Amino acid sequence: MELFTKLKDFELQSVPLQIATAIQKQIYNQDLKPGDRLPKQEELADFFAVSRPTIREALDLLMESQLIQRESPKSKSYVIANFHPDKALKSVQDIILLSLTFNTLTKWELYAIREMIEIPCAALAAKNRTEEDIRELELLLPGPEILTKSVPEIFEADARFHIKLAECTRNPLAKTLVESLVYAYFKLDIFISEVEKRSIIDGLPELFEAVKNGDEEEAKEKMTEHMKHFKYYHKK
Repeated sequence: MELFTKLKDFELQSVPLQIATAIQKQIYNQDLKPGDRLPKQEELADFFAVSRPTIREALDLLMESQLIQRESPKSKSYVIANFHPDKALKSVQDIILLSLTFNTLTKWELYAIREMIEIPCAALAAKNRTEEDIRELELLLPGPEILTKSVPEIFEADARFHIKLAECTRNPLAKTLVESLVYAYFKLDIFISEVEKRSIIDGLPELFEAVKNGDEEEAKEKMTEHMKHFKYYHKK
């Protein structure tokens, strides 16, 4: 009985999930590459010794994971999908928001995650940025007139700067993660007074100068100072 007690949380995978997992492994191992066509449903059914409805369920699971797509809108054939980090963006945002909603992640933990990711990103941006990046960052730098805008508009301006800064790292996953974390803040119940508006963008000019000068340590320091204001954005 002790053995079965230890196994009480063991969960059997359904047959469609087992098949989807097997195909998924082939994709992750690069045995199947973007654009490769999967065998016909009847061929897959014969190979796995299951019915065609079971195969269709497995294919639906892979479609939901965005690992495969129909060859054309009305086609019954499936091909391995091309992947871009932007595809993961909505999923990451959903995970964060669900975690906040069900209290498995607090707003302070979200703030800590942003610190963990965005402070090193600032240093990497200072190292890898191009002259074109600097021109684009400067255009995104909010001026004093931004304080006449609404709170969501100021947040949007700050978000665009943070996302562009992450893009300067030349790491597409960094941009995806930062974009997900930044926009999760928009969905939180926030309240900022007119006086506190300034703190949303406080320190961005100094951060920009550090990145422009290629000073990695200064960029980390200025991002740290800028992000200290984030913890005051939310209701107590």
